[in-house]
Amino acid sequence: MTVDDHTSEGGGQRYMLGGEPIRTRDGGVLTDGHGHHPYVTTAGSAPSLGKHVLMAYLPPEQAVVGNQLAVSYMEELYPVTVGSIDATPLFDPSNDRIKG
Repeated sequence: MTVDDHTSEGGGQRYMLGGEPIRTRDGGVLTDGHGHHPYVTTAGSAPSLGKHVLMAYLPPEQAVVGNQLAVSYMEELYPVTVGSIDATPLFDPSNDRIKG
């Protein structure tokens, strides 16, 4: 997933580190078929994309490219978008740069 906006309600920039719960865009709780709640497993900067990237396990019905969700961080919701659901990279997914 990529973070769409890092701006907190106070105007500061917030960057997730991992372990944050994933919610629906309006803050609803997500649960998979086993009663588990999704959360960010890994977070980091992706300078080539110009974005902050988050990896997470998502319930299958939420794992859809383009799906808009939110991450709860420091008691605020931050919008995120599912960018990939498999091993397809977000940067140069067709490997055009390496072939050129």
